[in-house]
Amino acid sequence: VRIPCLATGKDTASYIHSHALALMRSEKLDALLVGRPLAESFRISRESGHDVEITTTALSAQGNNMVGSWLGGVVFDEAPRMGSESTTVRSLKASRQSAADRVLPGGQEMLVGSPYAPSGDVYELWRTRFGHPDEDVVVIQASGPMLNPKHWTKALLEKLRVTDPFTYVTSGLGEFADPMDSIIPSKSIEVMMAKADEVKPRRDKQTCA
Repeated sequence: VRIPCLATGKDTASYIHSHALALMRSEKLDALLVGRPLAESFRISRESGHDVEITTTALSAQGNNMVGSWLGGVVFDEAPRMGSESTTVRSLKASRQSAADRVLPGGQEMLVGSPYAPSGDVYELWRTRFGHPDEDVVVIQASGPMLNPKHWTKALLEKLRVTDPFTYVTSGLGEFADPMDSIIPSKSIEVMMAKADEVKPRRDKQTCA
């Protein structure tokens, strides 16, 4: 059984592997490691007696690295930045489809990352499902200060608000942002097209100020 963590590129995958392995080598988790970790994977033991392989690799064409084994789950890191089938051969949608029938009962698919431009699979999930959780999909949206208050200080947020508005909105506030060349803001389009019961719940922005 394998749990793959897919990254936007090979270098990014190596960073994820390094962070995950450092966490597993902590005092509370080190006993779960089985054997010697490899360059792109490591194994952990389970109470069932079956080992689980944790792999970190880059998104592949047509989701080819999703097939061939059963999956205990799958993680897409920085999923909002992963391309669609119309923009790249390395498609988030194709990889998700490849994994759909490989995830074992109880396994989860996680699409994590900072919001990006208002397009793609992750944006559509947020647009249609945020505020409407069920047993299939739960969309969690949080600002930078909510997740890492030590890094996302008021001083950093204010600096980015002035020098890099796009990063301020996406990484700082945790919101999708329009590219600089957009003619009509996407939020204006959403409001005009949405039904009354589809309006997104407002989040407390005091934690971001």
